[in-house]
Amino acid sequence: MRDWASLLRSFRPVAAAAAALSLAAAAGCSSGGSGVPENSPPPAPAPEKAAAALPLDVDACIADKLPAEEPVRQPSGLGSWFPAARADLTRDVKSYLSSASPEPLPGEVVALIVPHAGFAYSGPVAAQAYRKIAGAAFDTVIIVGPPHRCPVDGISVEPKGSYATPLGAVPIDSKMAGALIANHDRIRHVPEAHGDEHCIQNQVPFLQSVLGKFRIVPVLISAANPDDYVILSEAIHWVAADSGKRVLLVASTDLSHFPSAEDAARADSMILDAFKTMDERYILDRNARILKAGIPGLSCAACGIDAAISVIMAAKLLGATKIAVLDRRNSFEIAGGGRARVVGYGACALYKGESEGMDLDSKKKLLDIARKTLEAVLAGKSVPGFDVGDPALQKHGGAFVTLKNKGELRGCIGRYPEEGGKTPLWQVVSEMALASALKDYRFDGEHPDLAELGEIEIEVSVLSVPRKVKSARDIVLGKHGVIVKKGFRQGTYLPQVALETGWNLDQFMSSLCSSKAGLPADAWKNDPAVEIWVYDADVFHE
Repeated sequence: MRDWASLLRSFRPVAAAAAALSLAAAAGCSSGGSGVPENSPPPAPAPEKAAAALPLDVDACIADKLPAEEPVRQPSGLGSWFPAARADLTRDVKSYLSSASPEPLPGEVVALIVPHAGFAYSGPVAAQAYRKIAGAAFDTVIIVGPPHRCPVDGISVEPKGSYATPLGAVPIDSKMAGALIANHDRIRHVPEAHGDEHCIQNQVPFLQSVLGKFRIVPVLISAANPDDYVILSEAIHWVAADSGKRVLLVASTDLSHFPSAEDAARADSMILDAFKTMDERYILDRNARILKAGIPGLSCAACGIDAAISVIMAAKLLGATKIAVLDRRNSFEIAGGGRARVVGYGACALYKGESEGMDLDSKKKLLDIARKTLEAVLAGKSVPGFDVGDPALQKHGGAFVTLKNKGELRGCIGRYPEEGGKTPLWQVVSEMALASALKDYRFDGEHPDLAELGEIEIEVSVLSVPRKVKSARDIVLGKHGVIVKKGFRQGTYLPQVALETGWNLDQFMSSLCSSKAGLPADAWKNDPAVEIWVYDADVFHE
């Protein structure tokens, strides 16, 4: 098992709370069979306008006929979650898809995060993700969601049969499902958990409408602790990579449950910002912060948080390097009705970014170089010689190295790409690791020593070349690192600062000016001599 398990264990209480909340929120998710608050309006009628043509004909997108002996799972709440008539369901799904953005993503899609409520509420949001894979070729779709009606301790996989919808029956990939179950004793089959569960079935009509012939693997997870995320993500990676098949991952989750529309917009934006980091520990931390914020009516930030984290982790193992948030809306914004008690929905796609320069192995090498540098120097030895043949690490670049002990900062120093000259990236990381440990003025006299090094986590942020922007309106919090400059005064915040603090743009920029650049807090607004520069950062940690 990878080191993630030990790194995540500090979040066990958070994960346990999330698992308990998933059961507490189940009544809300399944209330009335539509996945929306009981006092929300009934499903809106299907749009009357004709749907634009899509790459595939729904009639042609039904999987092979099943052997007669295979069990067929009929959809629960038929006519409530989505229309019972084939023609009505076809019309609705085509309408949602045709209204979604057709712009392709700049890379191969590995996974989707989509909602699972009644189609009249969440359908337009889900369609934004499914439109991105219209016409793609996948052999198997692994759908991971939360159990709403029956508790599951760990992970349950349905091993055989099919899922029926008015559009036809889609068979389960029994070979892949069996391989998942055989991978670990925390993965098993809990039949009663799948009986009336809607989070899997509500994805099937969309998949039937955008893909050719395919099979599915239904997975439910309620994590007892973060080890379950590691177990499931590694199992998915192993069976997908070993199968030789084209595999798509789908995380099925709605977002906030039962706050006001205004509070839902804020909470949903926060959890989606956390998803954008693709950092499982940060997602858990942000989820806990949202739950502790005292938002009236809120019962969960994402009912399928365990599914989302597991799929994000598995997608990274399968090569996903970037995530795009495609949509965020809530039941009031989509269907109207009461705004005092709503459910939030979001859609994301994880993909292999074409511009990504480092794979997982390259990142691990950089972290290893940083740690071995510190181990040697703090033990009174010279920096070791590193034999680095990886082309990605030989490129000239800039990086920050951050040291933390149980979440508390113990040093952070970096170098922008242009300041590194012709220094290779691996050497920049080695030098910045040493500078962070010994030269961060904030810790004069209290720098980390060799005894503390075993408790320290190393985080590396590899920077793009900074570029000047016209104003702070060009900043995307959580995506951009920001530099403010005026003469010889300047300061920077890495992208993760906005995510860790939860600051809005005003708070972020005011703190950057006053705390980092030694300028008046409002200089970024009022001083025309202040320059604002942004950069991207590929952030990873041990």
